[in-house]
Amino acid sequence: MTYAETIDNACLICTENDATHEYDPCHHFPMCGECFVRLDQEHLKICMHCFLTATMRKRIPNTPMTW
Repeated sequence: MTYAETIDNACLICTENDATHEYDPCHHFPMCGECFVRLDQEHLKICMHCFLTATMRKRIPNTPMTW
């Protein structure tokens, strides 16, 4: 399977793994568990896309990404 076929589920940081986490409530910036663990906890308090105060949560499978 190619990257283009899995882009809806790809981590936006590494693009290698499936996205398993995302910001709540905005659902922006899906990322894999490995990238989630590597991020500084301060980066997880504000969405890196819309800059709203948010929390990181497990991503619901098959949820469309929001850009």
